[in-house]
Amino acid sequence: MEIKGQHLIISSVIVFAAAVIFAGVLVWYGNRVPSSSSVANFSMPMGTTTSRGPAPGVPVFHQQVVGAVTAVGANNITVAALTPAIAGAPQSNSTISTLVNISSGTSIYKEGALLSQAQYQQEIAAFQQKTVQSSGANVVYVGPDQYAHVALQVSDVHVGDFVVVIPTTDATPGQTVTASSIQVTPAPGH
Repeated sequence: MEIKGQHLIISSVIVFAAAVIFAGVLVWYGNRVPSSSSVANFSMPMGTTTSRGPAPGVPVFHQQVVGAVTAVGANNITVAALTPAIAGAPQSNSTISTLVNISSGTSIYKEGALLSQAQYQQEIAAFQQKTVQSSGANVVYVGPDQYAHVALQVSDVHVGDFVVVIPTTDATPGQTVTASSIQVTPAPGH
């Protein structure tokens, strides 16, 4: 019985040491994150820009507008956008109405069939070439998707559809934005 007790104590000490090491790594890594990033943008998987601005040639990513379509106009849609999660804040399911303008350069699509591995590798190579050749400091880069894109028109978007909008500029929830691209997931029955 003494041997089992000693094994339990040794196992507990090893697990505790591993947890302390893991916590130390998390604290160390957390201290490496730039402090000028806002908490709201940091919690999102998209990249952020600081007040210093992006380095020349580095892709700039803008916070996405994600939510359900509540109205469709000739050249815009209104989205009940999910509010971004903020670290430490209580979770909420609140939405903010966001007007999304659609320009001639806006790509509207839904996902189609899964690309073959060869097709996807071609997409990756073309994307890498495009990012290397581009010299614009404020270019929005959208990486390749593993699914074929089926082109849509504004008239194909319906109230109730779920959308992911990549704006052309940074957006604050509730602010009017112009879309670079809109991925549509049709509501059931559309």
